[in-house]
Amino acid sequence: MQRWIATVVAILAAACTTASSSRDGVALPAPVVLDLPGLEGVDPSVAGELRSVENLISEGSYVAARSLLDRVLARPLDAKTLEVAQRLERIVDLDPSFLPSLSMLERAVQAGDDREARAILDHIAMRRPRGRIADLVEGYRRILDGREIVGSVRLALEFRPEALPSDAAGKAMASQAPKDARFARLYLVARTQLSRAIELEPGPGTLVVTRTVVGSNGLQQDQTDTRTWTSIRGLRIEAAHPAEVPLGFFFAVPPETGFATRLRFDLELRSGDVRLADAGSSTAKPLPAMRLRVEPAEERALATSLESLGAAAPEELAALAKSSTSLDPIVALKVALRIPPEARARTLDLLAPLVEATPIDVVRALVPSLRWIALTGDPGSDPSAWRAWLREREARKKPERQDLVLPEFRPEGP
Repeated sequence: MQRWIATVVAILAAACTTASSSRDGVALPAPVVLDLPGLEGVDPSVAGELRSVENLISEGSYVAARSLLDRVLARPLDAKTLEVAQRLERIVDLDPSFLPSLSMLERAVQAGDDREARAILDHIAMRRPRGRIADLVEGYRRILDGREIVGSVRLALEFRPEALPSDAAGKAMASQAPKDARFARLYLVARTQLSRAIELEPGPGTLVVTRTVVGSNGLQQDQTDTRTWTSIRGLRIEAAHPAEVPLGFFFAVPPETGFATRLRFDLELRSGDVRLADAGSSTAKPLPAMRLRVEPAEERALATSLESLGAAAPEELAALAKSSTSLDPIVALKVALRIPPEARARTLDLLAPLVEATPIDVVRALVPSLRWIALTGDPGSDPSAWRAWLREREARKKPERQDLVLPEFRPEGP
């Protein structure tokens, strides 16, 4: 029996440690090691029932053990008998039959399969867990509740054209910018469609600004700047009133000699708290807010000769790759630069099968275009590496999962 208790405690300890150390940020109670208590000194009138509780635990009849123990605890007990009964209660609450479901729940939560995790959680709740297991389940429920609220929030960076302020800081910025620079302020905007207001308290943020310049030779140069933000606090988000946080002024102008300049902004927010704002009440319990994904923003400036051609369609670049046994990289790049940001994913979808089959020299000519569209230079200049990168991108597309079906829970007999 003591070996059984140690096994249960070890598994619960692993589960609690994983949850408390994860990015979910939920602190769960630490497990305790329990041994079966002796029955010496307990009230003789209940000693037989407590012995029956121990026997039921040994047989694995935990529901029956809980039921009998609850009846004992409902009666007036002396101090020694109450102590023994409460120790037995803590052991019963470590029912190891929960462990397979808890393990499945932990994997689903860590994988982000919230729908599956909810189904497992509801199945566990039907069995009325108590003690440490109940605390663990409640911790996971708070994680899922927080994710559900966060999932109703759309966070995005947005540019809005604005005139520079006339103060000293505005004048200093204007003096450092080209005469034809068009300024825009960058905002973090939070929206929701829920009828109730949401209060979001994110952790500190890191803004990554990547400036990309494409020269007339087709080569691309990237420069990255990182800034830390601690002033993104106390966002109240309503359907009719999005929350907005200004993050500063920026501008993008075409390079003096080259094809394009691009400013790309990515904001990473650390985990924080979120809650639904109750009308007339401030007692709503905060829930963990993790995985706060912020849609990036981009400002680009093309050379006048390219801007005058208007936007290009993904099919134009795909047609060049499909119909050529040799391809001019600059011709392809001038098409790629004009493809709107929202069409880049479709462009990569179209190019993936073509790059796999087209001659390697054509793939080599597409490398500058791929770097711009894919927003990465990791594969370098090797066309074979780009083939592998596109192949891996296709493989990462997840198939739809079937709904989880759990076995029906059947309570134990009396």
